[in-house]
Amino acid sequence: MDSGKSICCVLLFQHLQKLLYSSNRQTYDAVVEVIQASFPQFSQYLEVNWFPHEAHEALFAGFARAGVLHLDNHTNNRLERYHHTIKSVVGSSQVSVGILIDRLQKLLNVRVMSMQQAEFNQRMNRGLMYQMWWRDTVPLSPTLQQIVLHMSIASR
Repeated sequence: MDSGKSICCVLLFQHLQKLLYSSNRQTYDAVVEVIQASFPQFSQYLEVNWFPHEAHEALFAGFARAGVLHLDNHTNNRLERYHHTIKSVVGSSQVSVGILIDRLQKLLNVRVMSMQQAEFNQRMNRGLMYQMWWRDTVPLSPTLQQIVLHMSIASR
């Protein structure tokens, strides 16, 4: 890359950073005007792909995201990770909406069953812990001791 293009890219990057960190609408609008005047092709790209969206400012304008918890992450990494997860579950990003909904519903059903199983296991463990506590604190007759011993051996 020659030095002219390199300087141009650096300037464009700096202006995009100003958009990202703009603290008010006036700064944002001023930077947009500079980009439109200095980088007409890139400005056209923005107008076609970003500015038509109703909430385009909320996507990358600092003042519009002031109340959003972003943990200083100003990228779309979380969205990309979410998309990657859906692709791994569905198997592709090129599926019909019907197949996508069907597969996500199946995934949801599996997750619900896993949660129900975990809750059941937790209740069973609490029940067993109570039985063990009860067995250790309440004296049993020799006959009952034999029955409990036999049941514990049979359950192994």
